Amino acid sequence: MPIEFRCSNCRSWLQVPDGVAGRQAKCPACGHVMPVPESFPPVLGEPGGSGVPPSVPAPSPGVASHKAPSAESVSGSAIASDVSGIRPPMVAPQKPGIIGQECKNHPGVNAVNRCTGCAEPFCENCLVTIHGQPYCGSCKVMAIQGLPPIGVGPRRPCKEAGEALTYAIIGLFCCGIVFEPLAIGKALEAKRKIAANPQLTGAGKAQAALVVAIIALVLWGLGILARFAELSRM
Repeated sequence: MPIEFRCSNCRSWLQVPDGVAGRQAKCPACGHVMPVPESFPPVLGEPGGSGVPPSVPAPSPGVASHKAPSAESVSGSAIASDVSGIRPPMVAPQKPGIIGQECKNHPGVNAVNRCTGCAEPFCENCLVTIHGQPYCGSCKVMAIQGLPPIGVGPRRPCKEAGEALTYAIIGLFCCGIVFEPLAIGKALEAKRKIAANPQLTGAGKAQAALVVAIIALVLWGLGILARFAELSRM
């Protein structure tokens, strides 16, 4: 049986399929997002009513009687007047998260992107696109006014990327068996940090260190194998 309830913002009647109670629904009239209630009590024109129409005194002789409308007829007419021409909202399945993180504003809901201003993860209902970039509710006002959004600061280099490249270069000349694995580990750590924080720079360094370290480690391994083969023939 469909669940019927009012939007807490514009008071429009909404109707969703049974079985989605507790999930988020978006009002098609005003765009407000709210949780779907478990059930809704019988109403008489407005939510929270007892559902029982007030008693009506017996009409005087000769006066036409007017039957009080039932709760079903009142609620049905209210729904028809409020959502006429509007399709009931359907709750879409959640999209997979961008990095497996939850929305900052809605725990349990997967994030679909990061705010360009504060770099925090948000779901699709919390982001708006301004000048082709996604912004959260706190940063969108600053973006519209042309001011630096909240949380935007100077970009800084990733320390692990520089360390990885240093280890990779040192390993080309000495102790490559030791330094190159360190370089690979630092490069992978740097790539993870840069992907999680857009304010970090050094992705190129991390990638270069990873490539150099892998090639150097292979060459060092081949050199050691050749040396052992030469010693075994002696």
